[in-house]
Amino acid sequence: MKKSILENKVIVAMTKATDLIIISLYWLLLCLPVITIIPATTALYYSSVKAVRRDRGNLTSEFFKAFKLNLKRGMLISVIYIIAVVILYTCVDFARGVGIETGVGKLYIVLTIAVSAVITILSFYLIPALSRFDVNITGLFRLSLYFAARNLLSLIPMIFTFIAAVVAVYCIAPLVCIIPGAYCYLLSYSVETTFKKYVKDNIKMDERQLEMWYME
Repeated sequence: MKKSILENKVIVAMTKATDLIIISLYWLLLCLPVITIIPATTALYYSSVKAVRRDRGNLTSEFFKAFKLNLKRGMLISVIYIIAVVILYTCVDFARGVGIETGVGKLYIVLTIAVSAVITILSFYLIPALSRFDVNITGLFRLSLYFAARNLLSLIPMIFTFIAAVVAVYCIAPLVCIIPGAYCYLLSYSVETTFKKYVKDNIKMDERQLEMWYME
């Protein structure tokens, strides 16, 4: 009996791992145009939660449904991110030009690091929020800021696991075929709990409606 249970768990784990590899490959493919990185990542998160974690719907269908649904908003956010990266790079380049050891150079470096940190922190909630809430871009950034401010402690493991994921891919390149999906899968355990609590506290829903929203 115990052996049968163990075998079932192994099969389930292998199935989920295979699913995470599939959506990670979809993600890599759709990230190639660069401007589609955000909608692709949104689809990665959504499908990792709904199809892999909750076993609802078809994996491929859920991924591309989320990608198409969030394409316009996601591309606009991608443009905002690209502009931000260009500005930050310009600031670093300027700091090098005037001398990083100078007061002005140090100021630009500190500002660059601070803004980069804020963008990174917001992203932990921005991309999942894009997949779960039908609001405009301004609303998404406000929601992300709200979630980040209310869950500062939960950001610590998110940041460390993200750094670990990046380092792992840098050291072992083929891991990029599973780590993106696996990271979104793990991230959802914290993020989805936060979302569910927010909806319960701020949107008029009974328990049945809340559960239906949560399972969607």
